[in-house]
Amino acid sequence: MASGRLWGGGGLLAVAAFMFLGFMTSGASFGTAATIAAFLISVVLPGVTGGVLLRSHFTGGRSLTARQEALRLETIEAELIRLAGRHDGRLTIVEAAGELGVPAAEAKGVLDELMAREIADIEVTESGVLVYAFHDVEHLEDKSSARPLLDARPDRGFDLEEPRGETDS
Repeated sequence: MASGRLWGGGGLLAVAAFMFLGFMTSGASFGTAATIAAFLISVVLPGVTGGVLLRSHFTGGRSLTARQEALRLETIEAELIRLAGRHDGRLTIVEAAGELGVPAAEAKGVLDELMAREIADIEVTESGVLVYAFHDVEHLEDKSSARPLLDARPDRGFDLEEPRGETDS
């Protein structure tokens, strides 16, 4: 389709140029409405249409590529969250890259983006391995005990405030 725009645009510009030469060599007077209408239909219309086709060929591909890349990254994010669900809400870069079939650097970049958006947190094991923890995914089994926010009071089983007067020793 993209090469069709290129050829179609180039062809229409060639037709417009050929018709323009024909008008200039014919000696027709531009004083009549019929000549002006013929000029607009045979020169201006194909020229403008050809220009629009060429412009869409050279600029349309970039915006489509950007949309495709954004969709690809969103898909990787969704798959990482699904994968975290299968791994008890915790993932390493190696697990993410290996199971999704993407380069480790790309998996790390998407995981870091999820961390920046506070969807995941980063933790470190004793041996120094970075683990991305998806706390919402870890606590999915608690969703059946969810209550409306207005019902979340200490007398109804939820304590939203820290105990007063206690300090860590």
